[in-house]
Amino acid sequence: MSLRSMLWALNDAPTGKDATAKVILIALGDYANPDGTGAYPSLATLSRIAEVSRRTVQYKLRLLERLGAIHHGD
Repeated sequence: MSLRSMLWALNDAPTGKDATAKVILIALGDYANPDGTGAYPSLATLSRIAEVSRRTVQYKLRLLERLGAIHHGD
């Protein structure tokens, strides 16, 4: 868990004022390494946490990427 990533997601991250995107970003922070990298939860996991469909998770991940909140890693 990266508390720093979770706090950034909660308070400062660009989420387009989208509550579902924010929940997903906070969840990603929970799975991240201490430096904020390496968050790879499954779509099913994010779907369960955010209480939305996998398709909605995919849409929100693309939104977060467009807003610069996340990017694909190695």
